[in-house]
Amino acid sequence: MDDFNILCTDLLSVDRVFQLTDWFGKASGSKLNKEKTKAQFYGPWKNSEKRGLQFQVTQEEQKILGVKFDTNCEGKTNWTEITQKVKQRLGFWTMRNLTIEGKILIVKAVILPVFLLISSVFIPPMRVFLELQRDIFYFICDSKWERLKREIMTKPKEKGGKGVPDLYLFLGSFYISTHFKQAMDIFNNPKTNSINRFWFGSYLRKLKLLKSDFKKPVAFNLPPAYAFIQKFLQHFKLEGEEIGILTNHRFIISVVQDREPATPVRGLLRGDATTVWPNVGHPVLTNRLQDLSWMVAHEILPVRAVMHSRGMSATSICPRPGCGAPESVRHLLWECSAARDLWAEAGSLQFPYLPAREVLDLQLVLYGVSHQKMEKKDFAEMWLTLATIKDAIWTSRNLLVSRCRQIPPWL
Repeated sequence: MDDFNILCTDLLSVDRVFQLTDWFGKASGSKLNKEKTKAQFYGPWKNSEKRGLQFQVTQEEQKILGVKFDTNCEGKTNWTEITQKVKQRLGFWTMRNLTIEGKILIVKAVILPVFLLISSVFIPPMRVFLELQRDIFYFICDSKWERLKREIMTKPKEKGGKGVPDLYLFLGSFYISTHFKQAMDIFNNPKTNSINRFWFGSYLRKLKLLKSDFKKPVAFNLPPAYAFIQKFLQHFKLEGEEIGILTNHRFIISVVQDREPATPVRGLLRGDATTVWPNVGHPVLTNRLQDLSWMVAHEILPVRAVMHSRGMSATSICPRPGCGAPESVRHLLWECSAARDLWAEAGSLQFPYLPAREVLDLQLVLYGVSHQKMEKKDFAEMWLTLATIKDAIWTSRNLLVSRCRQIPPWL
């Protein structure tokens, strides 16, 4: 017999375990190695009770099913290993030339699963939340320069964000949904349900999710594991939600994100932001074009005016020869001489999916907002063409700045 854990409540149970293992050994021929057997005591045990035992008493942390339990049963040592593993994986994927969309996909598919097992037992300290969230944003931004506030980046795409996972919301919702399932006996485990309702019962009664029953004892003071649940629900104002939502972490995240308002679009003269953001993340666009359209709508494309305002460029003047205007996003894609020449030649003759030249205006080019109604298929083809042209303008500009190669974007 090797590598198994047994939980005992008293010394009588310990003696009973040795008797059962001896009986099992007589039938199977196996034998318990008592020299390698270790015991960890939790709670108010007396020193006299720890003496004269048939095994070694240790204060080292115990690893049970991949989860480390220290002497205080707080699980703090788990997060050191997880933090190192996350940094290692982020460092590996940093060497790949990924788009923002691709990096967010890596975070969701590769990074988040690292937390799920441990966070279902122990919730990370706030220090760990902040450190890991910072590393994730540095990975997505590819530098320490975060172009937008994190609360905007974590919004859904249809509200102006990029859908970057909020670790506090994601892990917290997963943690509390697990405990609510245990309290409501969804797992059909009576023992787990009973102990969960004892520690969690007073708060469940306050939420009116559990009827008051004076025949069953409950703890009036929530232990730290359940105090986090109360703090989480109060922070996101979820105490009034139904039990069907609180037992599903996806529903919890959806409720919180649905309450967030759409991010306004500066410079939008036609329509509203709820029209622009679905265009920015239109499925017809590739990841590269979605990133470009998103940065254009937020006006965070790293043009010289943006870089100069943050002290990262010596000048804000457009790099095109003979153009002395500040290089803003609007100037780059619409007002610059190179952009004007391109849009003057662009039309339904050169690009079959574009509208007539007199219909092509700034709002349509930057945000995909038109005063004319279009069919979904026609709009998708037009928007893909416009995004490709904008990408050609941006690529031509970068070649001029980085390699001093002046190539017209229409070639």
